Amino acid sequence: MSTVDIPTPPRTLSQRLRWTLRDGATIGLRAFGHLRAEPGQLVGAIVFPAVLVVLFGYVFGSAISVPGTANYREYLMPGLFAMSAIFAVLPSALLLCKDVAQGVVDRFRSMPMARSALPLGRTVADLLTGTIGLALMVVVGLVAGWRVHRGAADALAAFGLITLLRYALSWVGVYAGLSLRLETLDSFVPLVLKMDEVGSFRGYTQVAGLGPILVTELAVGSGIVMSRTAKMIERRAPDYLKVNLLSRGTCTIAQDDRAVTLGPGDFMIYDTTRPFHIASNDAFHMYGVIVPTALLRLPDSRLSSLKVRRISGREGMGAIVSQVVTEVGGRLATGSHTDNIHLADAILDLLIASFAEQLSDHNGIGSDTGRRGLLVRIRAFIESRLDDPQLNSATIAAAHYISVRHLQKLFEAEGQTVTGWIRSRRIEHCRKDLSNVELAHVAVGDICHRWGFGDAASFSKIFKAVHGLAPRDYRGLALSARR
Repeated sequence: MSTVDIPTPPRTLSQRLRWTLRDGATIGLRAFGHLRAEPGQLVGAIVFPAVLVVLFGYVFGSAISVPGTANYREYLMPGLFAMSAIFAVLPSALLLCKDVAQGVVDRFRSMPMARSALPLGRTVADLLTGTIGLALMVVVGLVAGWRVHRGAADALAAFGLITLLRYALSWVGVYAGLSLRLETLDSFVPLVLKMDEVGSFRGYTQVAGLGPILVTELAVGSGIVMSRTAKMIERRAPDYLKVNLLSRGTCTIAQDDRAVTLGPGDFMIYDTTRPFHIASNDAFHMYGVIVPTALLRLPDSRLSSLKVRRISGREGMGAIVSQVVTEVGGRLATGSHTDNIHLADAILDLLIASFAEQLSDHNGIGSDTGRRGLLVRIRAFIESRLDDPQLNSATIAAAHYISVRHLQKLFEAEGQTVTGWIRSRRIEHCRKDLSNVELAHVAVGDICHRWGFGDAASFSKIFKAVHGLAPRDYRGLALSARR
């Protein structure tokens, strides 16, 4: 298999300068392309400052008098010029923050391009749009009655200072945008690709949100190796797991010291915060499900034994998972998928059931029907009484005529505790209710009390420890994502 040739970085100062300017121009053109695709940004950057001149110059200006001068606009225009320059911080910060959250910046970093090209292109693009907006403000100001009194040279010098102020502040916005982090899920992490004939390579990928999870589709038309290296993984990378289900072809996925080869219908799970490799010698097609690790409700010790392990999609729970994920993923191509929180919960429950089945078979406890049956009954008992704040180990053990110690050992064999299981189930039900648009009118405190939490403050603390957001913030993010 041949690889893609990566350009050799320039060595001399002049070569580095040309490289930076060329890549910066590409980033700048990308920014202008966004303005063309999103006219709202263009209106905010160019037209809105002129609207302020009209609003304050005509609508409010006639009602305002300034002592010592007959023309209020002589004070208005310099203030609006300065204000438009100060506001330059916002577009650079917000747009770059969005690029960071969507993984665009990570993809740029994985490409052979100058590292300074991104901030340079972003600030130059903002400078050009700001200059056009400033010129439009001047024209509208002249029409409104504002005049220059010290000659063209002094006026140009003043406008030059305003332009330099805007450019300097846009760099502050770049720094803020690269430093801030939005709580979003990166659907596709940056990868290094190696493939056969680059010119003839064909492939596509797409993604759709489904409640707290993402469903992805990836199709590759020829042999390829996709690698995520340690350098591409941020220190604070979001903790997500990905389930890949192969629908056509074959491919091999490797992580750490494990590797597994998938055939049609097979699926596996791996950690997106660890380096991995996906390789195939021919075309393949797969669906994926990206899941926050906390939603799987499995201890790390048991979850680690599931990673990079082939799960058959032709028997047991694996067959059901394979059919459901294939059906949901297939709807991506037709655009008929729906962001349904109940469907997302069903997929999560199927994955958890399939993983539990694999863990039982792997640990050789599938034949222990008495112990397993008792554990199933106990969990069903807990599930039906999660709204009871007094639910604890003693009441559960008494209801099943066993000792508290015996109850604790049953859960310890699963890598869990009784208290931890009750808390995780309550948190999960609260998460589902917070994400349900039909319950948007129900207060957060009422939801936590409905599922057995006696103290709203402690519930908020536990919920934030699990999901990284306070319940109110999580609800706002989940509901806004489906509007």
